Amino acid sequence: MPTTQTSASEQEHVFIGIPCYNRPEGLARTLTCLQKQSHENWSVLISDNCSPNAAVEETALAFTAKDTRITYFKQPQNLGPKENFRYVVEQAKGPFFMWASDDDYWEPSFIESNIAQLLKFDEAQLSFCTPQVVDENENELIFYEGFSRFHFTNNRGHDCQRFIKDPEILGKANLIYGIYRTSPVQSVVKNSWDLAWSNDWGADVVFLYSFISRHPITATDQKLLKKFVPPSVKIYPLRKHPKSYFIKSNRYASYLSRFKAVAPSAEFAEAAEKALRQRLRESRFYKFLSFFNVKTNR
Repeated sequence: MPTTQTSASEQEHVFIGIPCYNRPEGLARTLTCLQKQSHENWSVLISDNCSPNAAVEETALAFTAKDTRITYFKQPQNLGPKENFRYVVEQAKGPFFMWASDDDYWEPSFIESNIAQLLKFDEAQLSFCTPQVVDENENELIFYEGFSRFHFTNNRGHDCQRFIKDPEILGKANLIYGIYRTSPVQSVVKNSWDLAWSNDWGADVVFLYSFISRHPITATDQKLLKKFVPPSVKIYPLRKHPKSYFIKSNRYASYLSRFKAVAPSAEFAEAAEKALRQRLRESRFYKFLSFFNVKTNR
């Protein structure tokens, strides 16, 4: 068989960490999606955060019995999401790593496409697509603009500013579920994880800033990951001005301090503070416009 770019990329091993808790149906869906990936050279570590529902372990063991690429470990006590996410990345071996949630859907080409992006752009250390937010029938609930807006430029400072200024409501936190080169993500986790998580809200965004301020990332407009929202969660239509969304005032100080703490230098910390303060001012302005149903091209 002739050698192709796809077959070459399939030789790249991906270590997949699934920090799971108490969602056996979602875990089964996740593992089924991963087994359908066109890129077959992967291994999975399921880290069960001491789920009280025995069906989680039963589901995991049913998959491990049939697929040697899947490993299951049950934590002796609940670590909380912070430590469970850290645990799986610390176990990673091989050139590539990804976190996988235990309640999402992946298109069969998700891994292959993102590995191809990383092989195409050697300097990029993280690759992602454009996510969709869906219900149990995979109907799209929130439309996200293409994530190619996060594709790296030759100006790291510009990339960081762009990331900070992008409204959280437009889904940038989902970048955490991309495919990383293993060594860089383990290094950033080692140095920034505790700082990012010193207050739970926005920890994923702060961690991503820590990563992007150190490493270029690539992203495309392909819709290859569907983030599942259960029926119990109410989805509201976006305001006319997404920039009007920002964090609650009682969280702002913590959010700002964590961005500055994970920055790789004083220059990046100062730039992050400037961008967040601008976000705060803009959010008040656009919220005012939204209240009065005013449109603007600003």
